[in-house]
Amino acid sequence: MIPVLNELDVAYACVGNHDFDFGEEILIKLLAETKGCKWLLSNVAYKTSHRPLADCLEYSLDDINGIKVRDVLVASFLLLSLSSLIMLISNYVNRWACSR
Repeated sequence: MIPVLNELDVAYACVGNHDFDFGEEILIKLLAETKGCKWLLSNVAYKTSHRPLADCLEYSLDDINGIKVRDVLVASFLLLSLSSLIMLISNYVNRWACSR
């Protein structure tokens, strides 16, 4: 997938339910291989540090034609339902509450 994302010049992406299939360490390495893509995960964070999983950003603040825009990407509850480990170490915020 990484070569495809790089070829498409994707600006933002959000991790999905199968991105953690091989563990978070592998995922972090893969995400680092994307060029110019910001990985956002706005609604799933570690219980202890409150930082998003897999070294993702909680949000991105961009300036578009002089207007500040806060970008957020949220994961569905399906991400958590597929991994009991993720459920144990993280907090999930409903995607609608997070995007307000």
